[in-house]
Amino acid sequence: MGAPVTFNTALPVGGDEFVARGLLVRSQSGDDPGTTDRGLSATALVSVLGYGVTPRLALFGVLPYTDKDLDLTVGGSRLSRSSSGIGDVSLFGRYTLLQSDQPGRTFRVAPFVGVKAPTGNDDERDGVGRLPAAVQSGTGAWDAFGGVVATYQISALQVDGQVSYRVNNEANGFDPGDEARLDGSLQYRLWPRTLGSGVPDVLYGVLEMNLVHRDKHEINGTTDDNS
Repeated sequence: MGAPVTFNTALPVGGDEFVARGLLVRSQSGDDPGTTDRGLSATALVSVLGYGVTPRLALFGVLPYTDKDLDLTVGGSRLSRSSSGIGDVSLFGRYTLLQSDQPGRTFRVAPFVGVKAPTGNDDERDGVGRLPAAVQSGTGAWDAFGGVVATYQISALQVDGQVSYRVNNEANGFDPGDEARLDGSLQYRLWPRTLGSGVPDVLYGVLEMNLVHRDKHEINGTTDDNS
């Protein structure tokens, strides 16, 4: 089995081995609070590389390439603003604190901690001027995050759960607010019903839940009550 779609797993990366993963993420928002006829869409190609330093310690790097479009109405005219480029890279370490292995099943708990570096461009401009923070490829800020992920796995089933907290720092007069998350994932093998010898082709169904609480944004020190 693999990792959940939207967060990490506690399953190990073999010592002195690499794992790579790619994700294509599409998001769409409707009218933003406090505005009229304003919508933001974004597509991100996310590359993930993991390295097993030891059977218990793994290091990860996450690098997104984003394409964002903001459509809004100003003075009765339709205006489109966009950006594309490499976003902010995240680097973190994960250590297996608890490991319980039995025939055909495993349970693992692994805390993790990391930073997000401002590698993306946070000063992109178009003919109108400097792009809004939500449209920039990068945030311009160093952020920190950490949490704990747990995984229970048997032959046909995997359950992952994660609790995490992210400190989002201010840059360019914009503070997006800190973020707390509770994530859960259930993976179930749909086909084949019974595994044969060798390494089989498999099809899994995945159901995920994400509960997110984010503090209100601040713009130049003033709280944005619509955030």
